[in-house]
Amino acid sequence: MLSTLSFFANQKSRKIRKSLIKEPPNIKIVLGVLPWHYQMSFKNFKTNRDGSKSKFSDSGFRKPVVRKPVVRKPVVWSTEKVERYFLWLLQRKEYSEKELFNKAKIKQIPMEMYQFVLEKMQRLDFQNNERYTETIVRSKSNQWGPQRIKWALHQKGLVLENQLDEVDWPSKAEKILRSKVKGPIDRAAQQKLLRWAMGRGFSYEVAKNALESVMSERLEELD
Repeated sequence: MLSTLSFFANQKSRKIRKSLIKEPPNIKIVLGVLPWHYQMSFKNFKTNRDGSKSKFSDSGFRKPVVRKPVVRKPVVWSTEKVERYFLWLLQRKEYSEKELFNKAKIKQIPMEMYQFVLEKMQRLDFQNNERYTETIVRSKSNQWGPQRIKWALHQKGLVLENQLDEVDWPSKAEKILRSKVKGPIDRAAQQKLLRWAMGRGFSYEVAKNALESVMSERLEELD
């Protein structure tokens, strides 16, 4: 029933629009029949041409609101403010010197204040690159291989010494692949897992040997 009524209403509005092109009738009669968006356009057309103020344009849509740009006052940095800002950052997580430098550059902190506060944070052991490197190696070695960890440390501006040599990477690769292999798989799935392990940062030899040992374990469990 509703679809039938809407069909006839659309047909009626089309006929009225065609008649408006030839000769426009009385506006009060038309407004009682046309849909609301046509009514709004006719009302605003009349009011706008009369010179009265209207919050709508001739097309019937609301005019865009032009907002004034917000002008923020530049922050006047002092040594105390920079110390509070660095302490607020370092109490949440570890940061490297490169990351703190990028933060200071975004905040437009003078370089003299940055160097002074950074040396103070390092002297108080609030910021330590070596400790941050060991934390990343210890936390990410259960997920990534050495190559990906090196890339992540390079992005943070950290230098490796011998932290990666202390990790048993073949056992780490076996542990990661063991969680992926639940049973015997075909050759295509093995190649897919091998590429996945290499994408995690393991070398080809380490990933291949780890996959072979895991597959042998699964076959022994079935026997």
